[in-house]
Amino acid sequence: MDERREFERITTAWPVSISMPGGGDHRAGTTLNVSASGVAVELDGEMLMAGNVQLLFGGEPPVEGIMCTARIVWVASGSTGLEDKARLGLHYLDMRAVDRSKLRFALYGSPTAKKRSDVEGTEAPQERRKA
Repeated sequence: MDERREFERITTAWPVSISMPGGGDHRAGTTLNVSASGVAVELDGEMLMAGNVQLLFGGEPPVEGIMCTARIVWVASGSTGLEDKARLGLHYLDMRAVDRSKLRFALYGSPTAKKRSDVEGTEAPQERRKA
């Protein structure tokens, strides 16, 4: 784990939905990596905005339905193959405690863990489903 990060980042491909507060521009995307404090996502098309967005996780329980306000901390746009993609780094600002616990459980196997090794002998739930 990068020593500068408080929470371990886990490589995932969960569906997400991002929109401007108040219901503006709405985009579907996929996570690239996720931690208990933020997420990197890839979206179709260019993303020319800054500030805060509404983030909604899709997929399967326990992450399905997790939502929060997040701050865009970086944006990278570019062409990959024939499709234009935008990548965003988001930091969670306002996530309900129950959603934060569900996210930590999905990532680390415990609602209070900061990394997988905090839960000795336990794999993250998404890894168990793949086995």
